[in-house]
Amino acid sequence: MRTFVTSLLLVALANAVTAGCKGDDDDSAGKAGAGASGAAGKTGSAGKGGTAESGGSAGHAGSSGKGGAVGGGGSAAHAGNGGSSPGGDGSLGEGGAAGGGAPSEAGNGGVAGETQAGTGGESGAAGAGGAYDPACESITRDATMTSHLTVTADNEAEVFVNGTSVGTTSNWSAAVIIDVSLYLYPGRMNVVAIVGTNTSSQDGNDRGIVGQLTVDSTSGTVPLLVTDATWRVSPTETTGWSDPSFDDSSWIFATEVANMGDAPWGNIIPDSTAKWIWSAPVPASTSDKPNLESTYARREFYLGLDGTSTTATASCPPSG
Repeated sequence: MRTFVTSLLLVALANAVTAGCKGDDDDSAGKAGAGASGAAGKTGSAGKGGTAESGGSAGHAGSSGKGGAVGGGGSAAHAGNGGSSPGGDGSLGEGGAAGGGAPSEAGNGGVAGETQAGTGGESGAAGAGGAYDPACESITRDATMTSHLTVTADNEAEVFVNGTSVGTTSNWSAAVIIDVSLYLYPGRMNVVAIVGTNTSSQDGNDRGIVGQLTVDSTSGTVPLLVTDATWRVSPTETTGWSDPSFDDSSWIFATEVANMGDAPWGNIIPDSTAKWIWSAPVPASTSDKPNLESTYARREFYLGLDGTSTTATASCPPSG
């Protein structure tokens, strides 16, 4: 009897050792082969997971394949038991085409790996002309055109166009007309700048700047801009304030102190929508305002492609 029991125990022990070795062998077989790097971006084949006998561990996921040629994503590796593996990133495509990895398939008992899209390429810069109107190429960068600036101020003013002084006036009751040269190319900024100075005080409106810029066309005189609340103003002078390169973003917008035709000035510029402007509201009482006071006003703009309109931003590539 003892000999029979002993034989049974030896057989059971031998079976256990055999099962453990089989689990180890299956576990070794579960390791996936590395994906081969190739033009088509193929991955290595999936390893089959080891059977869970006698402590046999789950197989490891196969390595993902490298991305193939331009724009092509690598296929995902097959997963072993419980393993998951993302597909490889595709190479950058020309013009930003994303390489897509193909979805992976599950190995025996494995979870299907998720793919990762290839990284998209950056969008290329616009070529010559870009989104701009082709008509931009027909206008030279240094082309100019003549326009007419009608202006006056109470009591006096000096006028600048693109940083150059173009005229003065000291008689508020008679506006002066100054022929000025503007940059015609729609990618080159123009600036009209006016400094108005009040030299004496009286009750009511006694100080201000007013003017308009016009151009001749086949249909007659066309207004390009007028003085109004879109102008930038400052009560003090800053170096370079009349130049196109000057940054006036910290200046406040003008105060409209009167319409054309209002007292005490009257209709100095007939048929104009220009407003009298200043750097602040004008006090009604003489005792509340200084005799000597100046306002620095400027207006930036670009000419449109038709040469008879203005825009706040360039409609052609900036002039170099």
